[in-house]
Amino acid sequence: ETLQNGIEEEEVEGWNFALCPDMDQLIKLELNTSSVLELLSEFFNFYQEFPFDTHVICPLVGEAITKYNIRHSLYLPLRLKEGRRTQPLPPLETEGRKKDKLDVNKVLVVQDPFELTRNVGHGVSRSR
Repeated sequence: ETLQNGIEEEEVEGWNFALCPDMDQLIKLELNTSSVLELLSEFFNFYQEFPFDTHVICPLVGEAITKYNIRHSLYLPLRLKEGRRTQPLPPLETEGRKKDKLDVNKVLVVQDPFELTRNVGHGVSRSR
């Protein structure tokens, strides 16, 4: 979301694909002093404990959202409610054609940060 703040929208089929090209305009983050090993270990620990059965990974907003809330369009961050800028987007799960909904009935749901109705983890199954 930060990468799209304050810049001109670049739409492709109704989706905003614009990113801020000027690093000086982005929010300054604190220098991370963790080692690569520590970061990798924390990454795996986070996803080892992640509630995949009940939550969706939403990189666009930087937080997990419950599948229930997405299914029923409840308590969603503003960016997810807005969806596509030029075309109104039906609630993520409850209305519209199948291709217009984020399918949360999968083992792993990682919402594409650009195409909000696309699950980039759709190919993962319990048997793999």
